[in-house]
Amino acid sequence: MTRRERGQYMGEVVLPKMKALFQSFDPQHFAVVDCATCHGPGAEDRTFGMPNQALSRLPNEAAGFQALARQKPEWMRFMAGQVRPQMAALLGQEVVDMRNPKPDAFGCRNCHVLGDTPQSAPR
Repeated sequence: MTRRERGQYMGEVVLPKMKALFQSFDPQHFAVVDCATCHGPGAEDRTFGMPNQALSRLPNEAAGFQALARQKPEWMRFMAGQVRPQMAALLGQEVVDMRNPKPDAFGCRNCHVLGDTPQSAPR
């Protein structure tokens, strides 16, 4: 797809589906879901980059993800069980298998920066 076609697809297909998904999870936290929800402040002028530096930083190792799963179990189940597979399907990609990761499979790293410690874990 061209850049314009990707933008149109995101606005007409991805945004409505993901908005409904996020709002069904937490209607108050996600009262407003728009391009900036995932793409950050650069969404408006299309200067964003992915992964998005404005999203919560996630751990880059299994132990960190396990700790985050204990701290925020509902968020981790939602992101891993609903958001990740839905986005992968919408983008025509496989869901990443952490036991056998493929570079073109869709996973947390497509949206979130991975680092040593979460800087602001999901609320």
